[in-house]
Amino acid sequence: IALAAKYSDGHVSVIAAGYRIDLSLNLAVVLLVAGFVGLYFLVRLGVLAWQAPQRAAAWKRAAVEAGARSDLMDALRGLFSGRFDHAERSARRLADQTAAEAGMKEMGATVAAWAAFEAGQPGRAVPYLRTINAKDSNAMRDASLAYVLLADGKAREALPLLEALHADDSRNPGVLKMKLEAELAEK
Repeated sequence: IALAAKYSDGHVSVIAAGYRIDLSLNLAVVLLVAGFVGLYFLVRLGVLAWQAPQRAAAWKRAAVEAGARSDLMDALRGLFSGRFDHAERSARRLADQTAAEAGMKEMGATVAAWAAFEAGQPGRAVPYLRTINAKDSNAMRDASLAYVLLADGKAREALPLLEALHADDSRNPGVLKMKLEAELAEK
């Protein structure tokens, strides 16, 4: 490029509104390229500035979801390692989050209920399960609630839940087993 520019004898004249600017061809090419590069970066900066609020919201959403997943994993570790109070605290923190990923709040409430139940507090488990209202979590809520009620000696309250679960999924062995236990306890 330098060699070609050395032998260039061209000139560029720009005339506008009574003014005249004379440039060498080499300088005109350099200015034109620099102008395009500068324009590109200005447009790119404008696009990034326009996208900044959406990117910030996405980053915040990802941070909340990562925290929710961390709370769920912490709760499950506590539940399966026998640290029921720790599991209940972590799961309750997850269930109380308003911005948690869909389904995470319900999982948090369910894990908190199981942790309370395993800690020997079935009375604390039921309110957690009653907070679950998501349509796709009804079976999880009802099966867990029926299990807690059966274990607490409340077969009469568990039987309607189990009959509804059985009507939805008549081949579920866990529901069949609990339904049989509830029916036998009623006799």
